[in-house]
Amino acid sequence: MKHHRYFLARDFCNDLDVLDIAAGEGYGSAILAQVAKSVVGVEIDLAIVEAANTEFVRPNLRYLQGDARAIPLPDASIDVAVSFETYEHFGEHELFLAELRRILRPNGLVIISTPDRDIYSGPGIPPNPYHVREVNREEFDFALSTQFANVRIARQRALIGSFIEGYQQDTAARYFEARGRDLIEASQEMTRAPYLVAFASDAELPPLPHSLYIERSDVDTDAIALRETRADLRKVLAQLAREQQQHAGSRQQIRRLSQQLSAAISAFEGANQELERLKTSLSWRASAPLRHVMTHYPAAARRLRQGAKLAYWTATGQIVQRLKASVTYRFSLANPDKLVPASALQGRSPDGLPLFLEHYLAERWPGQDLQTVKFAYRFVAERPAKAIDETALSSAELAALLARLRDLAELRSDALHPAVSIIVPVHNALAHTLACLLSLLAQPSRHSFEILVADDVSTDATAAAILAIGGKVRLVRQEQNLGFVRNCNAAAAEARGALLVFLNNDTIALPGWLDELVAPFEVDERIGLTCSKLLNADGTLQEAGGVFWQDGSAWNYGRGADPRAYPFNFVRETDYGSGAAIATPSKLWKEVGGFDDMFAPAYCEDADLAFTLRAQGYRTVYIPSAEIIHHEGVSHGRDERAGIKAYQVENLKKLKAKWAAELKNHSPNGQNVPIAVARSAEKRRVLVIDHYVPQWDRDAGSRAMDGYLRFLVENGFHVTFWPDNRAHDPHYGPAYQRMGIEVVYAWPGQLDFDDWIAQRGAGFHYVIISRPHVALHVLDDLRKRTSAKLLFIGHDLHGLRLRAERELTPSADLDREVDEAESMEMAVWRAVDAIYYPSQEEADYVASRGIAAPARALPLFLFDEANISPLQEPAKLRDPAAPHAMFVGGFRHRPNVDGVLWFCREIWPQVKARLPLARLTIAGSEPPLEITQLINESVDVTGYISDADLDALYRSADLVVAPLRFGAGVKGKVIEALRQGLPLVLTSVAAQGILDVAEAGVVADKPDAFAKAVIEMMRPGEHRATRALRGQELIRKHYSVEAVQSVLSKDIPELTSAPAKSG
Repeated sequence: MKHHRYFLARDFCNDLDVLDIAAGEGYGSAILAQVAKSVVGVEIDLAIVEAANTEFVRPNLRYLQGDARAIPLPDASIDVAVSFETYEHFGEHELFLAELRRILRPNGLVIISTPDRDIYSGPGIPPNPYHVREVNREEFDFALSTQFANVRIARQRALIGSFIEGYQQDTAARYFEARGRDLIEASQEMTRAPYLVAFASDAELPPLPHSLYIERSDVDTDAIALRETRADLRKVLAQLAREQQQHAGSRQQIRRLSQQLSAAISAFEGANQELERLKTSLSWRASAPLRHVMTHYPAAARRLRQGAKLAYWTATGQIVQRLKASVTYRFSLANPDKLVPASALQGRSPDGLPLFLEHYLAERWPGQDLQTVKFAYRFVAERPAKAIDETALSSAELAALLARLRDLAELRSDALHPAVSIIVPVHNALAHTLACLLSLLAQPSRHSFEILVADDVSTDATAAAILAIGGKVRLVRQEQNLGFVRNCNAAAAEARGALLVFLNNDTIALPGWLDELVAPFEVDERIGLTCSKLLNADGTLQEAGGVFWQDGSAWNYGRGADPRAYPFNFVRETDYGSGAAIATPSKLWKEVGGFDDMFAPAYCEDADLAFTLRAQGYRTVYIPSAEIIHHEGVSHGRDERAGIKAYQVENLKKLKAKWAAELKNHSPNGQNVPIAVARSAEKRRVLVIDHYVPQWDRDAGSRAMDGYLRFLVENGFHVTFWPDNRAHDPHYGPAYQRMGIEVVYAWPGQLDFDDWIAQRGAGFHYVIISRPHVALHVLDDLRKRTSAKLLFIGHDLHGLRLRAERELTPSADLDREVDEAESMEMAVWRAVDAIYYPSQEEADYVASRGIAAPARALPLFLFDEANISPLQEPAKLRDPAAPHAMFVGGFRHRPNVDGVLWFCREIWPQVKARLPLARLTIAGSEPPLEITQLINESVDVTGYISDADLDALYRSADLVVAPLRFGAGVKGKVIEALRQGLPLVLTSVAAQGILDVAEAGVVADKPDAFAKAVIEMMRPGEHRATRALRGQELIRKHYSVEAVQSVLSKDIPELTSAPAKSG
């Protein structure tokens, strides 16, 4: 089957640059190289890569070792990416697809296969132990659609049978399958195909014909295989006889070894007695301090061993050759401008090696894949205590670093009027300080900033090095040691920025950290403090905000967990955040007096600041996208019994005493963790369930759900979103996480819904479920596991829509679909507490079916005045000689396909006869071939279109058409056209459920009448402006934020007193 895929893919690779990811033995890459300009086969196993490079030799073919999740190719270097039998073997699908997107040139093509889980691993079929994460067709389509505008999926199945090639090439294929002795199944599509082969691109996809691969080898070689098997069996029996003889010899060997072991034990006991005698000797007691150092201080032991080696090499004349052979020496010669002082690795400044590694991370950080960190830190046994001193400043490498920092600081010098002041408190540890500064200066930021290095009387070269940098990096050196708290306060008094950022010097700021940390202050004046996500050097999570419990104890939330898991990746309030990386407005800092001196010299001052600001009405917010690596304990160690660290225990007692009244309102230790970490105990908590994360610019249902989610968040609800497909959506998901929505997605260790709702169900007050097929999956578990009120939002009546389609195209399949849809809807309606549909007609229909729960009309969209497009010149034609009509709608929805075909075949020719220069633009995701074939000199099909491009299209158009012939419910495209202030021609089906729409648009159902209305609306006159203005008034009346609040407050009474806000 894999050969068949490669020969099919070969037809799309002519004279193009091609990637074969997970190339295996390499034969597939060689097939592609027969026609391609160049082919790169990437395989993770080095031995296989070497064998492939030896076996398949062509001038346009090469094989590389690499991982599908980190493809070793530059950006935009490939025309076609081929991936067969790869997707199911690891779980990081989103990362893999993003990598494919990265290496593809614009309009490049992906050809990718995977088993269809519903068939390949269906009921009764044992799972494949080598597959990590299988998907079904819908999940595969969704994952690809998040990265590519156009996706089509073919199916593959191995068969034994007969093939007849017809002479009518454009007719559908017929399939016949013997399902038993007396049963023949006939269909027009191949059933039970276990494999999916997808084609994905931002460009229009090429046509894909049926394809047949004829393989005779299995049939022709059966007899040969049988003979070979018999011969093999004879060989196996002979081998078994030989092994039985060897087994007898092994038993004798075991007896001999047992005797030797007994003798060794006796010898050991004698040696042990001798050791005990030695321990009482003078020489043993005299060497005890040395043994203690060698055992407890690995760094010192390493230096002692190094010293012994150097002394021996010098005495024997080997020193020069030994040094030249060392990795450090070779690296220093090859990279004189890098960050490793060669002398440091040999002598007094061993911080050089970790400094280089951190420099690598800051300069070459590839994203959220933290494997690089884990790899690098295998080479660092411990963190040395001594930092670079002034005598090391003469090394060429360190001098080059300081020159680079100076250039960066000068290049971006805007220190006179910075927006942000970054305060870096330090005491020695210059190596860490320089790495921290490099990570700040070497990445771009939207904000001007200064860096204040607050030097608390360091005894190393800190002062000299910082002064040598200059520019936007300023030295604030204390005259005497103040301790962390007072050092920060003193430096903050020198800051010029409107925002203060406190950053430990033992950190590495990852790309985008600063912009993400300070962005919330631009949109919410109630925020007083923002906190970063802290990562350990091994890639695990150190802290995702902190929580204080009722007893005064505290947690670093998520410590040791995977930082990419969903609980740690949404913006939320938090009790406090580590002072290693926080931000606050300078004005507020001055009002509260900075860090409280009672916590000097260090510890708990960060938590106290959060409590203080909260007492004045300001929120402390955790920002997961502001990521840093924090080498915890570098400054003060980790032993709470010694040094500055000892103040942590005492200061925690002071904090508990100071905020005792506030802590009474906190949760008991370890209870209600999801509620405690998000400080949502006083909020109404709602769980929203839909089929996937809303893709607001792709379909009306997603746009509607997007509006409801925003409405709930802006009215103070804590929202958790459960996508039924469990996919991590890297494009749309982060927007909701930034909004403060807890978006659940699959991750190793993540629970299925029944177990998850068993743990979390008691914490929700409301559950909103969308779409009946999704609701059926979860309603039983919800009824068992939560007492929350269950609210169902339907986007249309599926049963009625299918009935309307059946009237146009009767079929037995539609009969079955109608029955299934209506049965499903009834089951959902009976199980929930309230039901919403976009129109009153739909709500009345539900009520007429004898449903106990109230059914209400909920506006599909919600707008405030700022969301309604202003009409500068009401409905003026852009070009009267060449009027421009448009249609908008996603083509996964069958009514849109039917409506566009009907319009273009029966209506548009009449329009063109009267207005020869008229143009039509058809916009919508995933247009099938029958839609793209409509393209001509007057008809354009855009495919997927972004919100920005869609707004531009509305501004260029003179008219919107909605020629739907079947469907049910309110149509989002009609609401959007009215909001945009464009004249509208629509059918009565498209007008369903929209009050007063006939005053704003022209309704027509017959082709002649529809064409006449289009022609009339494409001519100048006051009638266009009149209808456009009526349309916008309709939106203000029926689709306002207040209208949505009025409906939902009947079942969510908290909304009665909540201020209505825009979606």
